[in-house]
Amino acid sequence: MTHISRSAASALLLALALTACAHTDPDPMLRHSGERLTEIGEKYLAGGELGLSIKVLMAAERKRPRDPKVHYLLGVAYDQRGIPEKAVEHYQKAIELKPDYSEAYNSLGAHYAQHGSLQKAEENFKKALSNPAYISPHYAFYNLGRVYEKQGMTEEALKQYQQAVRLEPNYGVAHFRMGLALERLQRIDEARAAYGEAIRLNPSILEAQLRYGILSYNVGDIERAMASLSRVIKVSPYSTMASEARSYLDRMQGVVTGSKPRGLMADAVDRAPAFEVVPEREPPRSGAGAAASRPERAGGDFDTGATAAPVAEPTPAAAVPASPAAATTGTTDPDGRQASDTHQYIVQVGTFRDRANAERTQERLRETGYEAVIRTLPHQTLGSMYSVQIRQIEDSSTAAALAAEIERTERLKPVVLRVRSRP
Repeated sequence: MTHISRSAASALLLALALTACAHTDPDPMLRHSGERLTEIGEKYLAGGELGLSIKVLMAAERKRPRDPKVHYLLGVAYDQRGIPEKAVEHYQKAIELKPDYSEAYNSLGAHYAQHGSLQKAEENFKKALSNPAYISPHYAFYNLGRVYEKQGMTEEALKQYQQAVRLEPNYGVAHFRMGLALERLQRIDEARAAYGEAIRLNPSILEAQLRYGILSYNVGDIERAMASLSRVIKVSPYSTMASEARSYLDRMQGVVTGSKPRGLMADAVDRAPAFEVVPEREPPRSGAGAAASRPERAGGDFDTGATAAPVAEPTPAAAVPASPAAATTGTTDPDGRQASDTHQYIVQVGTFRDRANAERTQERLRETGYEAVIRTLPHQTLGSMYSVQIRQIEDSSTAAALAAEIERTERLKPVVLRVRSRP
C-alpha cells in the first residue's frame, strides 16, 4: 500500500476541488428548467425580493425566450423596481407572444396610467376586457374607472366600479371608490352604504373609515360615526385624516360626558380621542379570516392584479386594553414618551332625534332597574340629538356584561364607549 504524507494528501484534495469547480456551470441557476426558474422568480416577486426575482427570471428567459409569462413577470418586477423602460419592453414582448394576454394589457395600462398617459392606459384596459376568457376582469374595470375619475368623468367612473364589484363583491377598494363617486354625485345615502361595505370588507381603508364616519355623523348615526372616526385615530394618530376625525369627535364629546366639547386647539400632545367605541371584536388582519388575500390600496394607485409584496396594516397606536380589568392604558406622545391615561366605560343604549323617544327608552330602562340618563348632543345639521346612557363603569368587562344583558332583556343594541377620565 502506498502511503501519502498529510501535506501531499491536502494538496491532492485541493486539486480535485479546483478541477470540480472548473467543470461547474458558471451560473448554477441554469441547472434548473425554465419552468422551475419561472416558479422561483414568481415566488421571489411575491415576497418583494425584486433583485432576486429579476435575476432568476432573466435566467428563465435564457431558457424560454418565447414564454409570455416570463416576460410578463419581468415587466411587473421591473415596474416595481422603478425601471420603466424595461417594464414596458417586457410587457410588450409578452403581448407580442400572446396577443390575448389580458393580465399583461392590464399591467401595461396601469403603468401608463401611473405615468400620466391616460389615453394609452384606457386603450390597454379595454384590450384586457376584450378577452372573454380574462379570469380577473374586475381589476381592469377598476382601473378604467380610475382613468375616468382622473378625467373628471364621474358617471363613467361609477359605472366601471359598479362592474368591478358586480364581478368581485369582496373588492373593498372598489366599493370605496364607488362611494367617492356617489358622494360627488350627491347620492349621499348610496355613498355611505358603499363606504360601509368597503370597511366591512377591509377595515384598513382609512379614507373609507373617515368618509363613513363623517356621513354617519351628518345623518345622526352617532354610534357608527364614533366607531369609524375612532379607528382612524387609533391606526394613524398623527395624520391629516386623524385631525379631521378628531374635530368631529370633539363635537360629539358632550353626548358622552355631558360636558362642553373640547376646543380644536387642545394640547398637541393630547393625541387620543376622549372617547371611543369599544368593538365587540377586532376584524381579522391577515390569514384565512381576512377579507381579501392581498392588501388593497385606497389612494391613487392602479391595480395590476399582479403578485406584490405584502403590506402589513399599521398597528393601532391606542388600542383597547388587552385585559378586561385594565382601566389604565399607556399611550405614547409625539416624542415617544409614555403617559398613563385612566379610562372608564359607558353603556350607550341609543341616540335619538326625538327627545320623547329618548325619554321613553330612559323610563323603560329605569323601570327595570338601570340608572339611565339622557345626554344632549348639539348636531350642526340635525339640531339636538339625545343619547340614552348608563352610568360610568370602572372596567370594560362589567360594561360589556351590562351591554349584553340589556341587549338580551330589552331587545336593544347598546354600544360600550371608553371614556378617558381627566385629572
